[in-house]
Amino acid sequence: MHCEKLNYEDLYRESLDNPEAFWGKAAKGIRWERKWDCVLDNSHSPFVKWFSGAVLNTCYNAVDFHVENGRGTQNAVIYDSPVTDTIREFTYAELKARVSRIAGFLKELWVVKGDTVLIYMPMIPETRMAMLTPVMFIGRPPTWAGKWGTLTLCMAHCCRAPRPSSSKVSRSAHLIPGHSGA
Repeated sequence: MHCEKLNYEDLYRESLDNPEAFWGKAAKGIRWERKWDCVLDNSHSPFVKWFSGAVLNTCYNAVDFHVENGRGTQNAVIYDSPVTDTIREFTYAELKARVSRIAGFLKELWVVKGDTVLIYMPMIPETRMAMLTPVMFIGRPPTWAGKWGTLTLCMAHCCRAPRPSSSKVSRSAHLIPGHSGA
């Protein structure tokens, strides 16, 4: 987090004594689309806002950043399921390619910024990939529910103008069947 060599107790004390400076310094290690107006806004105490005014692309920081900085061949996800006796590994480059492919699929369904995306999938690596996808191009995380069972992806298109009539997609929810596990 910091370049200096500090032990846990020093970092912990710093985070308590001056949280705004501590987290402001830590946040410099993240790429921001728009930097914050203030690190800690406690003008409506006891309700506080951290990094108010900032815009952050979580998918970029979780995936693309690592590919761009030479870690593309390093493992990003290691899936180890004792239930199915399955181990699968995905590099940052593979993760980026898969997330981009899912993003293309959602764009084909005319999902755009402002839409609500509900992801209902079993606990498999593709769930994480699907969760990163809306953040990549819609700009906000999806509503998420996970359960062992059939892979289901639902798009809810609310309060928007109708899409072109040639669409195979209804304006309500639709289900895309998948597979049931790893």
